[in-house]
Amino acid sequence: MKLLDVPCVLEKWRKRGYTEKIVERLRHYGLAEYAYGRYWSVIPSPILLEVSELLPRCAYKERQNNSPTVGEFIDIARRHGNLYFVTMVKPQPNELFVIEGLYIPPEEKDLVEWAKSYEPDVIGETQAKGETFIYCWWD
Repeated sequence: MKLLDVPCVLEKWRKRGYTEKIVERLRHYGLAEYAYGRYWSVIPSPILLEVSELLPRCAYKERQNNSPTVGEFIDIARRHGNLYFVTMVKPQPNELFVIEGLYIPPEEKDLVEWAKSYEPDVIGETQAKGETFIYCWWD
């Protein structure tokens, strides 16, 4: 049985409404799409770093299935400005911000191997914005 992380619950309660602020920021860039009670976006590294400032610190521990944690993705975004992240934002009352996928330029071979080490549910290659990307999804 998983015990409740009381400090995290309290931190999220004190910062309640953080997901609305994130959605507002994503809308500013035209990147928030609403479906199934959640907001979905594909955002570049600089925007991930920008919205990460709105997160409670304990939200950095969140993950989608076997994916890296939000904090690990943020660290990667700091070092690689050429990535795209698939985000899901669930608004109040059960606020949640997770990263479900990652688009990596194929020349970033070490990063592709790092992502594969987390056993994504789907791995493939795609074209977007005139560039080729390797995508990894944890769904």
